Amino acid sequence: MEEERLLTALRAGSADALEEIIRRCGAYVYTVVRNRAGGQLPEEDLEEISSDVFLALWQHPDRVRAGRLRSWLGALARNKTVDRLRRLRPRVPLD
Repeated sequence: MEEERLLTALRAGSADALEEIIRRCGAYVYTVVRNRAGGQLPEEDLEEISSDVFLALWQHPDRVRAGRLRSWLGALARNKTVDRLRRLRPRVPLD
């Protein structure tokens, strides 16, 4: 119920709701990012990816269903980390 209230407030543009979600889930998101990065990214990148996850939540709160916030944040954190790691891979020409 509390999560539903926070999401409703977030959809209405409440920065306080976002702050509360960050307070509750920030460590979880950071842990997902850090574990998925596996030591391949510097601390600054881990923090940036974590911030990007919450920015995406702020920009698209309608994509999250009540009761699924934590799993949505975790999946987004994982996907954003994988995207960052892919950009770091050197590209080898086929020639």
